[in-house]
Amino acid sequence: MMERVTLPLEAAKREAGSDGADPLAAIERVMMLALDLMVTDPQVRRVFEIATLKVEYTQEMDAVLQRHRAARNEFLDDFANALEHAARKAGIELPMPVKTAAFGLHAAFSGLIQDWLLEPGLFDLVAAGRHVFRVYLAGLGFECSAEPAGVDCKSAA
Repeated sequence: MMERVTLPLEAAKREAGSDGADPLAAIERVMMLALDLMVTDPQVRRVFEIATLKVEYTQEMDAVLQRHRAARNEFLDDFANALEHAARKAGIELPMPVKTAAFGLHAAFSGLIQDWLLEPGLFDLVAAGRHVFRVYLAGLGFECSAEPAGVDCKSAA
């Protein structure tokens, strides 16, 4: 089953493309598309629920575990590159190593998705994701507009 499906972040990344001029907007676009897929596509939601909440990583499931790790590592690299590029562009120094910042961003979104899967509809996943993303960026030292169309972050200093 897992080999036949595309995980939400994988699908969103393909659909969103990249935005070299605005790396944070590109990451936000991918993440919001992934969250929207979780909310609107029952098959994606079912597969993701099984893959994250109902899988025991036995030896027979090693290929699934490796796929999860590879996808996570690819997104950590993407997040780290985007954060590093955005910090350089904004003229700020991140308050932590860029890899740590990328892990934090990934953990925040993974946690939101898992909590939402426990009780879909309890909160607006996409809106919460957008808020968490912007608050996280502010904590890293970026100043972000509240415009829903894009991140538009710059140095808060």
